Amino acid sequence: MIYIAILLSVFFTSLISGLVGMAGGALLMAILVNILPVPSAMILHAITQLSANSFRAFILREHLRPSFLFHYIIGAVVAFGLLLMLAWVPDAGIVLLLVGISPWAAFFARRRIRPDINHRPTAIWCGAVVTSANLFAGAGGPVLDSFFSNSGLDRQVVVANKAITQTFSHSLRIAYYLIVAMSYESLSTATILSAVVFAYLGTTAGTKLLHRWDNKSFNRVSTVFILTIGFFCILQGIYFYLV
Repeated sequence: MIYIAILLSVFFTSLISGLVGMAGGALLMAILVNILPVPSAMILHAITQLSANSFRAFILREHLRPSFLFHYIIGAVVAFGLLLMLAWVPDAGIVLLLVGISPWAAFFARRRIRPDINHRPTAIWCGAVVTSANLFAGAGGPVLDSFFSNSGLDRQVVVANKAITQTFSHSLRIAYYLIVAMSYESLSTATILSAVVFAYLGTTAGTKLLHRWDNKSFNRVSTVFILTIGFFCILQGIYFYLV
């Protein structure tokens, strides 16, 4: 039942991410930390999200902007190196709280700071902040979205470039937990490979539905959806420490 629950969760959350460009990763992280130990949840989540995002980036490859990735990588690598020295593995309650707080913090930040991914120094900061969020919350999508919200880019360009930057950050997260969490519950090869396949199927379905949206609906629904997920993750994180 756990195996089936993981695969269904991977499929539907990948479909959501393909459709709105985010949110699916946060929802999947919230599910996995309730099923697996944190290091195993982080590694499996990173593998599925790396697969889903790389598939999404390939499908939308004509909309990629390489300059985003170059400056993003600079910030991501610096953040990874600094946090690797910290070598911290959060517990499930912290992960849930961070997953929940991230979209709300990003929502208020973009209203006040209004970051724009087209600005090169901002893209570097984006890489550092989003990679940090991915390492400890497992879901940096909402934070990443705040850097794109004021870019004026088409929804397909947004989804494609968020996908390629997230692909890199999730690669760093796999490396982080393999290095830091030396003793973790091993994941079966069957589970990992099946999750990759289901991530591909969900991403393909979601990306096809993306073409039927308009930019206004895309921006409105994606914001409401991720904030709702964040709210319930915060409640679950609080409940984790109360029981």
